[in-house]
Amino acid sequence: MFPLHVWMTGSGTQFNMNVNEVMSNRCCQIAGTPLGSKKPVHPNDHVNMSQSSNDTFPSAMYIAAAVETTKRLMPAVKALHDAIDAKAKAWADIVRSAAPICRMRRRSRWARNVGLCRHAVDDLERLDDALKGVYRLALGGTAVGTGINAAPVSPKPVPPRSPS
Repeated sequence: MFPLHVWMTGSGTQFNMNVNEVMSNRCCQIAGTPLGSKKPVHPNDHVNMSQSSNDTFPSAMYIAAAVETTKRLMPAVKALHDAIDAKAKAWADIVRSAAPICRMRRRSRWARNVGLCRHAVDDLERLDDALKGVYRLALGGTAVGTGINAAPVSPKPVPPRSPS
C-alpha cells in the first residue's frame, strides 16, 4: 500500500495515481524501458485512461462491495440461518429441566434474530434492493465533467448490469 498523509484524503486521487504509476513502471520493466519513462505505457493515458478518480475510486469500492455482498455475505447469512434452523428442528423434542422451554424454541429465536427465519426472502430481497444503487457506476466522466485530459474520442458508456 501507499502511505498517505492524513490531509490527502477524499476521492482517492493520490492512491489512484500511485497505482497508475506503479502499473506504468511495471510495464516499463517488462518492456525493458527505463522506469519513469512512461513508455510504452503512460500512467494517465493508458492505465487511468483519463478517468477522474472521482469516478474510478468510488467505482472500485462499489464493485468490491457488490462482489463481497453477493458472493460472501448473503451466502454466509443464509448458511448461518440454515444451520440454526436445522439444529432447532433436530432438538425440537429436547426440554431443558430448569425451565420448560424446548431447545427448538430457543434456536428458532436465534434464527429469527439472524433475520431469516420467517422472512428469509424479504430480507435477502432488501439486500438486493440496496445493491441496486451500488451497481450504478459513475464511470465515463472526467474531472468534474470538464473533459480535461480526456482522449479525443469519448469511451463507450459502461452498460448497466448486475454482477453475476
